[in-house]
Amino acid sequence: QFAEGKNFQQLLDSAKSVGKQLFIDCYTSWCGPCKMMARDVLPQKVCGGYFNPRFVSAKFDMEKGEGKELKDRFGVKAFPTFLFVDPSSGKEVARVVGGNKNAEAFIATVEKTLKSEPLSELTAQFEAGKRDSAFLQTYMDKLASAYMRDQLGEVVEVYLKGHEEKILTDRKLFEYVLYIKDPTTSSAFQYAWEHRDQLNPLYGQYASQRLAYTWDSFAHNRFIRKDAPTPLDAEGLAASVELMKQQEVENAERIGLDVQIRAALMAKDWQQLWKDIMIYDKRFQAA
Repeated sequence: QFAEGKNFQQLLDSAKSVGKQLFIDCYTSWCGPCKMMARDVLPQKVCGGYFNPRFVSAKFDMEKGEGKELKDRFGVKAFPTFLFVDPSSGKEVARVVGGNKNAEAFIATVEKTLKSEPLSELTAQFEAGKRDSAFLQTYMDKLASAYMRDQLGEVVEVYLKGHEEKILTDRKLFEYVLYIKDPTTSSAFQYAWEHRDQLNPLYGQYASQRLAYTWDSFAHNRFIRKDAPTPLDAEGLAASVELMKQQEVENAERIGLDVQIRAALMAKDWQQLWKDIMIYDKRFQAA
């Protein structure tokens, strides 16, 4: 049973008045798994029997109306995301990312998630300075399951500081290193990059390519300023391209030109866009 016609605050008030948590189905119109959950799983009697007595439930399209605000407020990055919210504080208690075709299995995942320590509490402990190994491992796994990649990259950097060699024997840690946002300042990423030839036999022939993608992603995210009058940080990009060359990043110049083209497109600078496209075609199209 999904509440209709209520905004987020009204839903919190409603849940608080009946002593239940708030359950939010965060979806988008184009998301296939979201449609599957709405059509095949959540309407099942077993789901109604579990959710209705425990939660006030609601749906929000994360690309429309108040859904866009909730997406930013709770840092929703993947769809579907199912949020569980404390109605008294309005804070997240737990989240489940992704659907499941089996209703019983989905409920079991929800139960397990709700019984574990809330992500918000783990975050508070981390911010308060808790750094023991067991805690950091639990926190990283929780962030990974919640699809909170930016935070995961920060925590894995802390966990591996001074113990970067663990990457060579722990596949999960290698996967987490791929979420580090800034390869230029991360000792963990630098260690993985320097040992990429050793990682390929351990984690597959494309391990080094996945690390290389981090350089690409970093350049696009760091040097394109979405809200600035001039989208491109040309000086910063040029320095980054030179650094990538020093680090033997394949296609460093192509990455830089890709960023320039995207920035020119955003700025609607058609003259610069045409110029960059012609350069790209001359240098790289044949390859």
